[in-house]
Amino acid sequence: MPAVNPTRLRFQVEALMADYPEPVTFHLALNNLFELYANRALRFGDSTGLRPMIPMYHLPAPVIRQLEVDLERVVKTKPEPALPLADELWHDSYYETKLVAITLLGLYPLTDPQPILDRLNQWLTPDLDLSLFPKLFSNGTRQLQKDFPAVWEDFLMTFLESDDLEKVGVGFLGLAEGLRDPQFQNLPALFRLISPFVHAPQTETSRELAHLLRALAEVSPTETSYFLKQILTVTDSTEIKRLVNDSLSGFPQEFRAELLPLVSRNR
Repeated sequence: MPAVNPTRLRFQVEALMADYPEPVTFHLALNNLFELYANRALRFGDSTGLRPMIPMYHLPAPVIRQLEVDLERVVKTKPEPALPLADELWHDSYYETKLVAITLLGLYPLTDPQPILDRLNQWLTPDLDLSLFPKLFSNGTRQLQKDFPAVWEDFLMTFLESDDLEKVGVGFLGLAEGLRDPQFQNLPALFRLISPFVHAPQTETSRELAHLLRALAEVSPTETSYFLKQILTVTDSTEIKRLVNDSLSGFPQEFRAELLPLVSRNR
């Protein structure tokens, strides 16, 4: 793997963008770029979250960042090739190539949500690598969240009501990842979506739900604290208290101090 020279990388990615209107040609050129920067020797160390089980290039972060910057520019200028290109890249077996497909899905400007919903439903298959679910939920629905928030909410609710609890848990992780996006502005909808699950936590998904609550606490401690206080004042549920206790580490100290007595009290 060569060292990343920022100037050289910019020229390489700019050259790649010339193939943007041609999905197959772009795909081949993208694979060549990824092969150039691949780190085949890298192995996972200790980490949290979902590890991809599909092949990876283990690319340096600047490569992905530069790709995202240039893709945003070309999709904004000429959106029509974005979805055919996303379809082409999605069929690739490598994790990073699928991430580029998801990025394209999230960049595509919407006048109709259906093309994005169709792809989300096609791509969210039972055999999909679990590490890609959160990316689809966050990056892949970026324009859907922005332009059609009610449709986005309905889509997520359908997914979170799945009988497959593993999917529900991954859905919580996807919502948590979406909070990293500075453009995320759907906190009221998110609290609405998760309220039934916080009121009746299930053991199988409580770890992922606590992760989501910690992410909410980091982004908006005041609103998250208020949301949890409203629930804790009317319940003595051990499961809810345990869930909130597991989320406390995401709060600043002053909010933890307010929530802890409600978690610890006995009626």
